Amino acid sequence: MEDLFRWTSTPEYHNYETAEGPWDAPWPGPITDGPPRMKSLFTQAVIAACLPLLAAAAYKDAFVVEFDGSTQLTADNLNNQVQISLATSGLDCTASKRYYFTHSVFQGASFNLECNNDKVAQKSVLATVQGIDGVKKAWPVINVQPTLYNDRRIGRDFGTYVKRDLPRLNARDGTIDTLSTHVDTGVAKLHAANFTGKGVRIAVIDSGFDVDVPGFSKVDIGYAHDLTDNDNDVRDNCSFHGTHVLGVIAAKGDEARYGVLGVAPDATYELYRIQPCNGGSTNDMLINSFLEAADRGVDAISCSFGGGQAFPEDPWSAVATRLFKNGTYVSLPSGNGGPGVFSGVSPGMANAITSVGSTDNTVTPYLTWQGNWTSGTDGGEIRFVPGLPYDLPANNQLTIWSPNKEVDAPTDCQPLPSPTDLPTDLSNTVILASLSQCWTDASGADASITKALGIPYIIYYATKNWTVADGPGFYEDSSDPNLKGIATVEYDVGVKLLNAFQKDPASKVYLANEASIANIQLENRANNLTGDFASSFSSWGPTLTGGAMPLVLAPGGNLISTFPGKYGGYGVVSGTSQSVPFEAGVAGLVRQNHPDYTPEEIQAVIATTARPVKWNDGKGAVSDFLAPVFQQGGGFLDAWNAVHSTTVLITGALSFNDTANRPKELSFSIKNTGTTAITYHLSHIGAASGYILKQANGYNFTKGEATAVYADVSVTPATIKVEPGKSSTVSVALTKEPSLPEAATRVSFFGGYVAIEAEGSADVNNLTLPYTGFGAPLATLPIIKRDTSYLMMWNMTSSSPVRMEEDRVFTCTLDTSKDVPASFADNMFPGVWIALFVQTRNLSIYIVDADSGKEVAKSWQTTSDAVWGRASNWYWDGSDANKTFIPAGSYIWRVKAQKLNADPSKEENFDVYETGKWVLQYSNSTVGSNSTLQS
Repeated sequence: MEDLFRWTSTPEYHNYETAEGPWDAPWPGPITDGPPRMKSLFTQAVIAACLPLLAAAAYKDAFVVEFDGSTQLTADNLNNQVQISLATSGLDCTASKRYYFTHSVFQGASFNLECNNDKVAQKSVLATVQGIDGVKKAWPVINVQPTLYNDRRIGRDFGTYVKRDLPRLNARDGTIDTLSTHVDTGVAKLHAANFTGKGVRIAVIDSGFDVDVPGFSKVDIGYAHDLTDNDNDVRDNCSFHGTHVLGVIAAKGDEARYGVLGVAPDATYELYRIQPCNGGSTNDMLINSFLEAADRGVDAISCSFGGGQAFPEDPWSAVATRLFKNGTYVSLPSGNGGPGVFSGVSPGMANAITSVGSTDNTVTPYLTWQGNWTSGTDGGEIRFVPGLPYDLPANNQLTIWSPNKEVDAPTDCQPLPSPTDLPTDLSNTVILASLSQCWTDASGADASITKALGIPYIIYYATKNWTVADGPGFYEDSSDPNLKGIATVEYDVGVKLLNAFQKDPASKVYLANEASIANIQLENRANNLTGDFASSFSSWGPTLTGGAMPLVLAPGGNLISTFPGKYGGYGVVSGTSQSVPFEAGVAGLVRQNHPDYTPEEIQAVIATTARPVKWNDGKGAVSDFLAPVFQQGGGFLDAWNAVHSTTVLITGALSFNDTANRPKELSFSIKNTGTTAITYHLSHIGAASGYILKQANGYNFTKGEATAVYADVSVTPATIKVEPGKSSTVSVALTKEPSLPEAATRVSFFGGYVAIEAEGSADVNNLTLPYTGFGAPLATLPIIKRDTSYLMMWNMTSSSPVRMEEDRVFTCTLDTSKDVPASFADNMFPGVWIALFVQTRNLSIYIVDADSGKEVAKSWQTTSDAVWGRASNWYWDGSDANKTFIPAGSYIWRVKAQKLNADPSKEENFDVYETGKWVLQYSNSTVGSNSTLQS
């Protein structure tokens, strides 16, 4: 029995612009940017987009389909087949084309679906579509966001920063001054040697690009496609992301300032805009852009978007992997969910993909605007960073108001402040709050203070422990549609403004509203705390299949680059979004010198010439051991060595997986692309180990922990001579796991490097190949979080879950003539809240007889075809396809979720959660019930 129960979230609707024009589709919200505080259990952006049921008057959804090649399916006749097939189930639906995919690695289509029926199960639609002749697989369309680091709630204890002006970055003025990130990675040295990407074609796929700002005048843009409205104008005036990303890889122009220059400034670029102003992108739009770029023959694709965690069979992940194996280099972000294991995003978690993590800049650029404050006869200048949105009136004099009595505000979320003491003119008021603060409404839910109080402007001040490693702080907030302006200031400025407000509630602040009058200044401060170490926000591996990620680290923390003209053309932001174009640019430089290299060889040479970095605790304390491989992959990339090495390993990482799936040995080949024979000496270097679980039998991942205990491996042979143009094979076997006493219960992870040193050769042929593994089966990890899963009832009136005690009686009136047969006098429906610890390939929900333990109804089953989020609700309303009758009685919910790396044919490989008991009875008004039970 299936589809008896209903998801309980009703998504908002926003307008998507597709190849066929606008349509309304679920907007699940941001993943890594957007509202500064996102603590809802709906933590994955895929949640709302993959709800199987919508409680709206009509059903709207979208799907991606791959054809199997057995029939002559096209986008149009697929739509006809979908409509016919659904009609046989009594559904009145219209399917309309979104995209048609014709690349050799992925042939298929995506379509919108609108049904006049009020209840439609997404799972049923997927099953129907997958039953059509010629369809290989179908998935729901999901929303995807860029991986910008935008967390206001950082509270790192770094101490004080060290200031140092670096005039080399102040301006170019006809002299090409090098960026710190270029110097540290060898890119500046390559530029001096005329390795600039010339002859290489790179696609940058992002939100849109303000190519009219200073720094792009000499960029070779060979092609442009705006997929949001299907024209060639990719300019973007509503976001900064694509403009900043493009500058990192491509910037070139005599008018450029602050030393901003792309990693591969002489490459030819193809630009693809895949995000409209009023929403995120979608996986089918991204698939289409990837396929189009590859079909046009680009050498590399740089895309800084990611969407939750998915298995390799996810369609976007599959397309990216296939393109990579077909000859197109693909660079994607590891994500900004760090520190800690299992924090990556897809498709960077896919097989073979170059997943890029972030390092902090050794120089933090503070690019600030001028303002001033007045309080009676006191006043003075302030420096600030404008955020997004930023739409202030000219000559503004905003009245300062703050909820804070003390400048060091609580870091835990507080109830919204009382509006009783607010200034009279709220439209001319600015809130002063700490970056560490967040608020809740009366129900305990997250709340926007600007939205709640009706104040359109806010100034955030840094916390006392904010340092140069955190940077100047550019922030975006989309939680309040009426918010007009955000600015951030340093801690001492916050102290000054708060003191002024407390002495005089009529105190004012002026913030320059335009770049032309902002007296923009750049101050460069040396980051002696975390520079060239892994950024604390950078996501860690492993992948959901236990594989290694990220592949490599590249600069991403506090990068200055091109920005929309509204902000003066330059800005400083952080994220693996910035690391991706940096690494993709280096891939372009390698391609320039080695046009015969395959994507696998480019990937391997970048990963293995990288420099493994030591463990930095994120507070500036550096340990004398290497950071975990799951944090850094091959290490901090070395562009010079990647371009000049004549030694190529045909892999970028080795995985010993978990103890249940461990190979006896692994092997790799060493290829000598030089002109003389090279003798290599091979050895082992250990890296830090750790645990996945914070405590045994718990539901919390460790957050950035590392222990100086190591695995050991044997490398055979220890010395090998490789003739020019030849390859030789090396075997690696795990001989000892690290000594971690709770390895079996908390699931240990480990890693290290096989060191390959060329005898008598330069550093360019001294490589390190990373490996990873686990000290227990990954199936040891829980899938269902029992501490936050619970028996609940769904309040249909308020559309919210309510936790309930056992033995609650639900008196149902059942009328099978209605679309929704079950109703309850108090509008409370029996249900279950399911919180997942980690993603699962297979999840089923059952109603179980409380006395016999028999599964009397299977409500929902999902596989990796239909994406499952981290948490959601399910409730029963009797509206399955057959309106199957559930007899009166006592029941529990049983949830089964497949464990990681586990065989689904074995019952023990499922994590099983059971709720407390609830009671179902029927009123005398129940009519037309079907007493046939199906199991």
